[in-house]
Amino acid sequence: MPIYKSLIKITFVYSKIMSISELSKSASDMWTPKKAHSLTKSPTSSRIRALISPNSREELRKGREVLYRFKDTETQERYIGQSSDVAGRLHSQLSECSKRDETTSSLAKAVFDHPERITWGVIRKLEPGEDIDQLETQAIVAKDSIRNGYNTRLGGGGGKAQPKSKKNVDIKKAVETFANHYVSPVKHFFNRDKKGSITHSVPDTERDRIGVIYDIGEETEEGPIHMPGYTSTTLRKRLSSHLSSARHPETPRAQSNSLYKAIHARTRRCWVSVVDTSSISDLDLPAREKVVIKFYKERGNLLRNKNGGGGGGWTKSKRSV
Repeated sequence: MPIYKSLIKITFVYSKIMSISELSKSASDMWTPKKAHSLTKSPTSSRIRALISPNSREELRKGREVLYRFKDTETQERYIGQSSDVAGRLHSQLSECSKRDETTSSLAKAVFDHPERITWGVIRKLEPGEDIDQLETQAIVAKDSIRNGYNTRLGGGGGKAQPKSKKNVDIKKAVETFANHYVSPVKHFFNRDKKGSITHSVPDTERDRIGVIYDIGEETEEGPIHMPGYTSTTLRKRLSSHLSSARHPETPRAQSNSLYKAIHARTRRCWVSVVDTSSISDLDLPAREKVVIKFYKERGNLLRNKNGGGGGGWTKSKRSV
């Protein structure tokens, strides 16, 4: 083949590669905010707020439909949403995030627990003729933010709280029902790999379940210490969040919680299990969590839950060690 033809072919292939690279970069940039704003939490009131300059805030009040994004910079999990009043929507969501005990939103819990890791930003302002619902769906698919994020369905909806437990739920009766059908769950113990990282042996079939009651505990001389909880997203994501805190004992969250210290220091004594609550499946997740906590308490088990459940968070109780 003549040299000039070879050069033409090489040039053509190179240009195709560069075109694909540019398209890929363009597609990636399409769903990335030009500016990502950090979040902060007040040490006295637990109020979450975004660190946005006055000029940027004024721009947000212009009443244009936009796509926006929350992102955990450590886990890379995202929540993508839309709003025609993005300033109001941001205020509403951060207010929800500031009330961790009153929401089942996985996004709100993530923001409350690790505000220093979360950023917020406007992905795109809607142009004339564009369909905001279609763009939102494209962004959620492109970033896979249902499986690897806080969205719960295409077209948004992630981060919206599930209904709170009904006030007239008969917890005592539900505990009796649960006790009559209770089967001790399989304990999957934590371990450490050759590099020293904390691992677990929970099967994929259980890790990928959505909306479960789980129990993370520690075997001690006084007996097992339980920490029942619930997740409205996958167990895989919830475990990732907990183990992230256990891997970093220097963080305030880990320092204030005896469970994370236990997993870090006594890894092989700690375990996670999925609690079968099918006998009380007519209750929502917060109510089921309350039932399991009350069941363990009435049996005399040691607990790390700070209250009766329903979104109580992670701190040790007076009975924990």
